[in-house]
Amino acid sequence: MDNKREEIIKSLRLFDDVFMKSCFKNHKECLELVVRIVLNKPNLEFVQFREQDALTNQYGKSAILDFVVRDKDGTFYDVEIESAKKTTSGYQKRARLYSSLLDTFYLRKGDAYNQMSDSYVIFFCERDLIGKNLPLYEIKSQIQQTGEIFEDGRTLIFVNGEVEGDSELGRLIRDFKLTNPDNMYYDVLRSARKEEMLNFLLTTGRPENELLDAYVQEYEEKGRKEGLSQGKAEGRLEIAKAMLADGMPAEMVSKYSSIPVEQLADLK
Repeated sequence: MDNKREEIIKSLRLFDDVFMKSCFKNHKECLELVVRIVLNKPNLEFVQFREQDALTNQYGKSAILDFVVRDKDGTFYDVEIESAKKTTSGYQKRARLYSSLLDTFYLRKGDAYNQMSDSYVIFFCERDLIGKNLPLYEIKSQIQQTGEIFEDGRTLIFVNGEVEGDSELGRLIRDFKLTNPDNMYYDVLRSARKEEMLNFLLTTGRPENELLDAYVQEYEEKGRKEGLSQGKAEGRLEIAKAMLADGMPAEMVSKYSSIPVEQLADLK
C-alpha cells in the first residue's frame, strides 16, 4: 500500500470535500443529524434524499447542489458543506441562486404559487463567511420600514465553523474537523467516518478510486504549478501552507515538504 496515500486518508476530515461526499452519500443519517442540529429541530423526519443534485436551468445558469433533502411536511433543505479552501467570492449571490433553483425545479408546471414548498439553503462553513463571530446566521426577507419578516417561505443559514464550544452545534463543528474518529462526540459521525476510512484504505490501490485520486492529485498538481512558477523551494512552502490549513499533522507536512517541523510554526 502507498504510505503517502494511507497517511492522507487518515488525515481526511468531514470538512474535506472528497471524504464528506462519500460519508454523507453512504450514511444519510449524518446529513439528517446536521439539519436537525442546525435548525434545532430534533424531531424532523426526512422522506427524500438526493446527493449531487443537478438542477438544470435551460434559460440560464444551472448548479449542482451538494445534498437536497425533503421532510414529511414537504419543506426542502439544500445542505452545502464548505471547507476553508473553497472559493467564497460571491457566496451571497450563490445562496440566492440555489434558493431560486429549488423553487423553480420543485414547483411543478400548473401548480399554484401557494403550493410552493418552504425551503432552506444551509451553508455549513469551516470559516466565518459573514465575519460577525456568531455561531450561526439565519437570514430571511424583511420589510425594511417595519422590521417585520416578509414570509415568503425562504430561509438562508450560514454556520460559522470557527465557533465550537459545548453546544450541540459547537460539538458538531468540532467533529467535522477531527481526524481521529475515537474523539468524535456524535455516534453516527464516528461510525460513518470509521467505515468510510476503511473503504478508502481498502481501495487505495485501485485505479477506479477516482475520489481519492483527485484528492491526492490536488496536492501534487499544486506543488507542480508552484514549483514551475516560483521554484521548488517556494513550491514546497505553498504546499506546506495548504496542508496545514487543511488540518494535517505537522509531522506529516514536514515529511512531504522537507521543511523541518520547527519551521512550520511560522507558516500557520
